[in-house]
Amino acid sequence: MEKMHDPPVSTYTEPEDIKILEKYREKNKIRIEKLLEESERLQPKCAKHQAKKQLTEATSGLSRSPAGETKVSTVKQTHMSARECTRRSCPKPAPVIHTNSAAILREWSLYRAKEEELSKRLNELEAGTFDDTEYLNWRTEKERKQAEEDLAKLRKCRLESLLSHEAALVAMQKLKINRVENARKIREEADQLMREVAKRQEAEVKAMANIAEHIAATRDRARMAKEKVLAENKMKASVIAAQRTANKAQVAMNTDSERKRKSLLIKKIRAAEAAALLTKDSAAKIVDLTSSPERGLMEEMSIVELKERLALLKRQNQVELDMKRDTILNEKEAKNNRLIEALERIGRHRGTKCTAAADRQHKALQLAEDLPNCLVKNQEIQRLSELLERSKEERLKLTARAIGGRKRDGAEKDDVIPEKVRPDTVLWRQHEKRQHRESRLRSGSTHHPNEHAGSSIVYTNILF
Repeated sequence: MEKMHDPPVSTYTEPEDIKILEKYREKNKIRIEKLLEESERLQPKCAKHQAKKQLTEATSGLSRSPAGETKVSTVKQTHMSARECTRRSCPKPAPVIHTNSAAILREWSLYRAKEEELSKRLNELEAGTFDDTEYLNWRTEKERKQAEEDLAKLRKCRLESLLSHEAALVAMQKLKINRVENARKIREEADQLMREVAKRQEAEVKAMANIAEHIAATRDRARMAKEKVLAENKMKASVIAAQRTANKAQVAMNTDSERKRKSLLIKKIRAAEAAALLTKDSAAKIVDLTSSPERGLMEEMSIVELKERLALLKRQNQVELDMKRDTILNEKEAKNNRLIEALERIGRHRGTKCTAAADRQHKALQLAEDLPNCLVKNQEIQRLSELLERSKEERLKLTARAIGGRKRDGAEKDDVIPEKVRPDTVLWRQHEKRQHRESRLRSGSTHHPNEHAGSSIVYTNILF
């Protein structure tokens, strides 16, 4: 049943243990997330997505010739290299894995079912059923064609992504000029704001100094009042301590007298008990261990007979335990023999599976060698490759032009002779140089814009 309303604060407060548990939960959650990231970083390669790797290996086999034609590199392959295939087909000896009997029996039940299925299939073939060799060949050819189509799609997607990336880079370089202009305006506004902030901070510092002086005077008055109160409290505490010492001495005297009275009373009681014990008869009695009490109607036994029967029962129990232990050991030995036999047969099945896997890898390697040949005949991929090459050349030209402009700007800065001018003149010259640099970047020229006018005047003088 839900509570009608929360209990008042005066009668209930949440215990600190709940907050501590919440902190522990948060710490454990953070630690588990770190362990998860570490495990994902250190996970084996077989657990990762292999599409990107297949695409990279497939496209790396293609190279561009000087005439613009594509050729296939037979060294690199699509799915795996020859070294990797050899390593997988001839792996290192696996470490010993200790399994329990339940795991062994489960695995053996699977292999036994496979044996029965294979035996049934062989019997049917022997009786005259048809073989599925033609179907397997047709399926292999179909898988090879599907792999070629998938590889072509992956290559096409890769080229399209590279083209979009190159286009984005070119657009970014073209937008760089606008960004520089915006940055200049922002810097000017920031300088103005900084000057205003400096003035405002100076006024605030003066106001804070006055407030600090007022607070210091107030604290001095509070300190003097506190010292006066402490002196009065110390005097009262000394009076209370003297009274408390006198009370403790009186209580100690009363306690000592009471303790002496109790010890005297205890001594008197012990003396009376000792006198009573001396008056009693303390002679030892003779006991016959072979005699049985009463008449024996209730199967009473003497002490000697009871000891003998207990010894016989103990020996009988020991014999039963020995027989049970021998039975358990025999059953365990038989079970171990059955498990060893199952392990041997499982090992033979595993060897057969490894051989079949090596054959499949060899076939996959042959298929991978034939896959890159299909890319040479694909006109769409060739067209995308040519577009990518042209886009790369355009981007490299823009990059080289931008680098050359920066070098020329640095040389002009080195040639400038410093002189003492007003700050507004310096800012105006910097703005003018920035505009000249941007105009050179837009026009692609290699000299100052003012040289256009000079060269045109000289040319007109020569003509006329």
